[in-house]
Amino acid sequence: MTLSTFGPVRGELIHATRKIHDALHGDPLLACLTRSNLTAHAYERALSVFAQFYFAMETARDDTDLFPEFGLKAECLALKRDVPSATLRVHRFSVQGRPELMGALYVAHGAAFGRNSMRANVVSMLPNAPHHFLRCPTPSHRWSTLTSRLEQIGHDACARKRMIRGADQAFSFIAEISKLEQSRLECES
Repeated sequence: MTLSTFGPVRGELIHATRKIHDALHGDPLLACLTRSNLTAHAYERALSVFAQFYFAMETARDDTDLFPEFGLKAECLALKRDVPSATLRVHRFSVQGRPELMGALYVAHGAAFGRNSMRANVVSMLPNAPHHFLRCPTPSHRWSTLTSRLEQIGHDACARKRMIRGADQAFSFIAEISKLEQSRLECES
């Protein structure tokens, strides 16, 4: 992927967060969703990571009363149907302002691409498991609207740096939740 494939702001954001984003692809808990030895328990734990992330993101977005058009309520409702509430922990994700929130929402909505890529494997390996989150529809216009807004907000160099910081914080937040879940798994073993 080259920076010229995307708008300048999105390209810079991708480049600046590539390392942490790529690390999540190899995360032991999240990567299991693409493996042929996926178990129901591992699936539940991975979904728990997504649920904690999406609930925290939607709460942060709702608390700021910004970007209602990029709300994550549908994803949160789907995850609520898939994940037993006993496995969820409450996490807070705080953002410093509008650019940081846009960067974090970019990560949350961009995760739909990953969700789509793992859906076939999960459904094949665990056909009787709940798949509401994996099948949660995303409005086709939302991604293009979000990336367009990203470019607008990030036109200002200071706002762009803050947006990148928000995206980096969101990726780091997912990694931290996953580590906590992995620790819980180790304690249960």
